[in-house]
Amino acid sequence: MFNHLKDILAEIEERNQNEEILPYEAEFLQQLRNLSSWEKIFLQKRLYACEWQVGSPHLMAVLQQEGLFNISLYLTNLSNADDANNILNDLLEVEHSLLTEIVLSAAMESSQSEKLACLLEKCCETALKDLLKDPSLEIPNYMERLEIHLRDKSDLQHFRKMHLKILASLHESQILEALTKQKEWAEEGVFMRNSSLNALLSQITKMHRECLESLLSSMIKNNFSEWKFSLAIFNFILTSVSQDDRLFVKKFVESFFWKACITRSEQKFQIFLLFIREISYASGEAKKTTYATWYKATISEMTYKIQPEDFRVTIAYLINFTHLEEDMDFLNVHIKTYISAPARCQDIVQEFKQISRIRLNSLTTQTEKLEKVVQVSGDEDCDCVIFID
Repeated sequence: MFNHLKDILAEIEERNQNEEILPYEAEFLQQLRNLSSWEKIFLQKRLYACEWQVGSPHLMAVLQQEGLFNISLYLTNLSNADDANNILNDLLEVEHSLLTEIVLSAAMESSQSEKLACLLEKCCETALKDLLKDPSLEIPNYMERLEIHLRDKSDLQHFRKMHLKILASLHESQILEALTKQKEWAEEGVFMRNSSLNALLSQITKMHRECLESLLSSMIKNNFSEWKFSLAIFNFILTSVSQDDRLFVKKFVESFFWKACITRSEQKFQIFLLFIREISYASGEAKKTTYATWYKATISEMTYKIQPEDFRVTIAYLINFTHLEEDMDFLNVHIKTYISAPARCQDIVQEFKQISRIRLNSLTTQTEKLEKVVQVSGDEDCDCVIFID
């Protein structure tokens, strides 16, 4: 082997092992550019056999820029999936030009793409789970960094959609559980507890209309079970959308409501309730006002738009749901808002209001008991305090 190749390999090893960027990088790269074709091929074979170390992210990024290395080929040649995952974890934090290459390769139709897509999805899933689990965990907003490198924005959008799919899949629940726990989930604010996750989700959902269309079309499917995080994403988007996007959501949800009434589908009606309630929760302090405005415009006046029998069926759906209601504000709206009932339907309206009152009283009692328990617990804590003069 020629001495200059030995020297280059030695320098590559030194740079690969060093976390700091060593000096004279421009001179090092010029040496590489001066190599003959067969010398570059020889060097590439050695590079793909290199162990990934602390200096690898930067070193491999500059070597890839020189056409001497390809991160996608390197990953697919690894026999250990854990090693590949560790490398991808590094690239979420640094050297996003390498991550860009992986994202592009994973989206292509090739023998490598399926393996790369699986590795990438697993890595991103782990990162999202860690951010959800640990509010103090911080990672760079790699989605924002990728915007600099990806010229075709459709490639970035594909990567965004992958994240939405992963996030939605992290929790499964049936529709009745979602209706019961929706208030608890909304108050939990899962995406607000971690600043890195919040910033990342802002980038993931940047294309508001496209995300809304995708979410809504998914959630109206039969046997949909990814309610918790899908509703949370829906809520997150609604807090920052344009007026046009709000109008789009309003028209979609209203259309779905009338479809549920006319087809007499209780499942569709339950999905609609999840939509309108989440829209209300996304309004923050205006939650009750938002819900009341919808209720007056639809439930109160629906007798003028649907047949009497459809009206009875719709009120029956509300009655069936009332025993699951956990939000006293919504129950107050049901009790206090007048409903214009068609002939021979006043009885079911009165039944609905009465059941709403019973449920409200039950929740009020539960709340008062809980407050007493908290107060007693606080008093006991005070009794345990010892004052020393």
